[in-house]
Amino acid sequence: MTEEEFHPWLAELGAYVVGALEPDEAQALRRHLGTCPVCQAQYAELSSAAGLLATVPAEAFEAADGRSAAHLAGPDPAMWERLRARAGLADAAQPATRPAPT
Repeated sequence: MTEEEFHPWLAELGAYVVGALEPDEAQALRRHLGTCPVCQAQYAELSSAAGLLATVPAEAFEAADGRSAAHLAGPDPAMWERLRARAGLADAAQPATRPAPT
């Protein structure tokens, strides 16, 4: 049995944190949270992350939007060289990069 099968509300916690559940679903989840320490812990983590995201100015998201496509293609090969050099692995093989999304 997977974690989500044992705790079926885990998949809904993110939607609950951002207020995206229907009122009846949110009410049922609140009842479940009152009795489930696993979901309570996950809810606390998600709430904390959502709270941090709320403090980021909208301009930061707008600025990052243009860079996100470049990150999907994988890290800059020069970054791997710097990391290998710092780790003393300058001669280690470079990890394979994934192709850019189409």
